[in-house]
Amino acid sequence: MIATFAIGLIIKAAIRLHWQDNTSPFDAPYAGPALAIGPLRVNPSYLVIIACLTALVGVLVTFFRGTKFGKAMRAVAIDPRAARLMGIRVESIFMSAWALAAGIGAVAGLLLAPLIGINPEIGQLIVKALVAAVIGGFTSLGGAVAGGLLLGVLETFCGAFFGATLKNIVPFGILIVLLLLKPQGLFGGSLQQRV
Repeated sequence: MIATFAIGLIIKAAIRLHWQDNTSPFDAPYAGPALAIGPLRVNPSYLVIIACLTALVGVLVTFFRGTKFGKAMRAVAIDPRAARLMGIRVESIFMSAWALAAGIGAVAGLLLAPLIGINPEIGQLIVKALVAAVIGGFTSLGGAVAGGLLLGVLETFCGAFFGATLKNIVPFGILIVLLLLKPQGLFGGSLQQRV
């Protein structure tokens, strides 16, 4: 994970050399006027993001629970040695997991780019995704989604009540407290090993 962050920093530095820190706008095909739902005004971009998130989580749950390859990925995540003994090609599962993660990251970037623009710092969202996964628990897909929603709500309220500076500190504070009190996350099960 640390090596991944290091590579990310190198890529951001290379991007800054060519494009500097300028934020480039990215027009979305689904952008439009705010939708009126009673007294609320909702940006259609947020509705598209919520719909895509729901569809993506549904596809991932079906993939991990209903397909042979998804079950193999879960087995490798739990115990690579036992998975190898069962005939699963662990190296190909690792490569597929990285490809799947890159694809999900690309979808997230495409959905968020119209809202925040394209700049070298857009990759910093991965830190918040890591915090969301720790909050929900690495062993629970639904927990990771719930952790992301909880983190977003906490950040929004902290930004509204205490200012933007505290809003950026909140994810790291939650991460430290949770790692100290409940390292497996709110919805993650504790891993038990027989000796």
